[in-house]
Amino acid sequence: MRNQRIKTRHYVIGFMVASVVFSGPLFAKNQDDSEVNTNDEDIENITVTARAGDAAMQAFNAGNFELAEIKFKENERCALRVERNRQAFVEGVRESQISQEVNGGGVNTGSSMTDSNAARVEGNSSMNAIAAKTQKSEDKIRENTCENRAFQIYMAGMSQLQLGRADDAEASFERAISLSQIQYDAHYRLGLMKLLRQDRSGAEAHLDALNNILKRCYDCEARDEIVRISDFLQKAVDGKIKLN
Repeated sequence: MRNQRIKTRHYVIGFMVASVVFSGPLFAKNQDDSEVNTNDEDIENITVTARAGDAAMQAFNAGNFELAEIKFKENERCALRVERNRQAFVEGVRESQISQEVNGGGVNTGSSMTDSNAARVEGNSSMNAIAAKTQKSEDKIRENTCENRAFQIYMAGMSQLQLGRADDAEASFERAISLSQIQYDAHYRLGLMKLLRQDRSGAEAHLDALNNILKRCYDCEARDEIVRISDFLQKAVDGKIKLN
């Protein structure tokens, strides 16, 4: 069940699966100094998911990384609003229940039940209103995806990386993993970035995170990809592959 939970959390935004080949600036060398391009599909072919017609992913796939960054940040803000409204709803229901216990001595009267139901209806109405605002008709481009804030931040980082803004990308990847530890590709890229700064201990921390994800993954869809990037990062940490 734990592997299923990871898969569900990672692929929660997927109506459509798209393969994206990221052409990052990193190169590597084996110990015999023969050059290995880390942009090879075996390393850089990362499978990501997005809603059909999502403007951010469309821009990214089209190579318009400036627009993609803007749109992924819009997605992030939209996802944050949904999270806050959901939390407000939960807190509203909790406060209503506490009020019932205080005023009714822990006995649910008909009146308190009505108030509780009203709170739930109001909360559900609020959530439905949010969903309605972000829902587009099938024949139109979906402007925003208001889900999985960590993934939206990660993809903003990927856009920044493509634009040559490595420092901004690193900050985005750090934010992404602070929200969701299973953003495995963010861990991988952070590990490589830290190795380039000769921060081996920092890279090892991200390698450990990848291996922990792998232990929980079992036979999840991303397992082969996680194994591949974990092996590459391990070789880089061990000095078997030189990054430049």
